Amino acid sequence: MIPKTFELVGRKWTVKLIEPDEAFFPNQGASGYTDPNTATVYIIMRKEESSEYRTITFLHELLHAIWFSRGLGFGDEGHNEQEIESTALLLHQYEKTKKGEVEV
Repeated sequence: MIPKTFELVGRKWTVKLIEPDEAFFPNQGASGYTDPNTATVYIIMRKEESSEYRTITFLHELLHAIWFSRGLGFGDEGHNEQEIESTALLLHQYEKTKKGEVEV
């Protein structure tokens, strides 16, 4: 479920899976980081974290990318860790439970 690249408002974003010793994030306890300057999402590949946890981390970082793409800096209009994390968990629940398709 984690893509190599994606686009938001015409800008290509890259996803990089990195080892813990490659992490350079401001918050060293984080499992991911979104760099709006380089349009890169980083996900740390810790052995103790499941693929499901990494997917949730990606969704969390994707939401940061969306907020940055809307021109909102960290702390603006719901762009905070609590809102991002709760929305990421709901998106993950949606992805896991969706069934079938409707014709449109």
